[in-house]
Amino acid sequence: LVPCCACRLYGRARASRRAPPPMPSSKEKEKKEQDEEEGPTKPGLRRGWSGRIVPHDETLGDEELSYICNISSSGLKQLGRDIASNHAAGRLDLECSFIGGEGCEVLARGLATNRGLLALRLRNSEASDIGAMAIADALASQPTLRELNFESNDIGDAGARALGLWLRGCKTIEKLLLRDNRIGPDGARHLGSALCENTSLRTLGLGLNDVGDEGARYLVDGVRGSAGLRSLDLGSNGISDGGAEIIAQAIAANTPLQRLILRVNRIGDDGVRPLGEALVQNSTLTELDLQGNMLRDEAVEYLAPTLRTNHVLQKVNLEDNFLTDDGARVLLQVLEKNEDLQISDFRLKKNDLTSLMEAQFDIFMRTHARDLKEKRKKARKEGGLEEPDEVRVAHQPELELGHGPLSGPNPAARGACQRPKEPPLAAAAPP
Repeated sequence: LVPCCACRLYGRARASRRAPPPMPSSKEKEKKEQDEEEGPTKPGLRRGWSGRIVPHDETLGDEELSYICNISSSGLKQLGRDIASNHAAGRLDLECSFIGGEGCEVLARGLATNRGLLALRLRNSEASDIGAMAIADALASQPTLRELNFESNDIGDAGARALGLWLRGCKTIEKLLLRDNRIGPDGARHLGSALCENTSLRTLGLGLNDVGDEGARYLVDGVRGSAGLRSLDLGSNGISDGGAEIIAQAIAANTPLQRLILRVNRIGDDGVRPLGEALVQNSTLTELDLQGNMLRDEAVEYLAPTLRTNHVLQKVNLEDNFLTDDGARVLLQVLEKNEDLQISDFRLKKNDLTSLMEAQFDIFMRTHARDLKEKRKKARKEGGLEEPDEVRVAHQPELELGHGPLSGPNPAARGACQRPKEPPLAAAAPP
């Protein structure tokens, strides 16, 4: 027995030894030699933008994509000077840079004379009302901006008022994102009145603010007077049944609005009733989000007439409410009777449904979505239309700041400016 045990132990020891690394193949050797001859694919790091002093002649030039990490106050001043004359830059991304209101004032001096920027992203930059007012005043003379992101910046009614005044005269802005601020009814009044005069805005994001029912009234007046608004986000704004009744007026008026987000509010069955009645008359809304409200099975009865005949809605979200199997069963019966049903995404999870009913509803929606896709594909083929190719986006030079890929524990990379040699068509924003 002893030799046998020793043999087993010896075999384990032999098996646990690390095998020697395999010899590289001839192709790997050739590739390594070729890489050494051509040099690195990315240029070396250029320092200076995050240092204490940035030279006045330091510039981003005409590079397609530039990353600046941990920008300093002097670097921000030089960036403002550079952006004032650099009209080739298409996007300036300062997300999570925490430049504050004073930093926004510094940046605004350069934006005032810029003539080429298309997108300005300042999410989570601690701009506050001071920064919002400074940027809004600067953008009044900027003729090309299409997107402005001011999410999570502690902007109140004073900042919303400044943005509303700018929005009145802006003819190019298409997307204005103001989620997660503290805009109240007074700020909503200024934004709503601006919607009546602006013709270019397509998306307005006001989720996670303090608009309430009073502010919803002002915004509805703006939506009814707007000629181009397509998407409105009013999630997490303390809107109750009274506010939902006001919003229903805009739906019944058949405005161009296509996407309406009312998630995480205080809307109950009585608020869904006017929404359902308005949807019967509506022929433009394609997405309705009522997740996280106080809807019960009675709300399904109010939505049933719409779901039975509507052929425009494509996405409906009723997740995280208080619907039971009875309500889900009614929804299934109504949807099955709609011969021209266009809804491909109907969400009912996080309700009081049994697993059997949840699976049954999920199977129905999956099957219908597949059939709807085939039906649309067949219709395109019969109409002589080819399948849409992958959309190619014309590349614009971009400035990515704040927390680019160079940020991290590596001290050599901190505060550097990286210029990729051949950037992709669409650069992804930093996580």
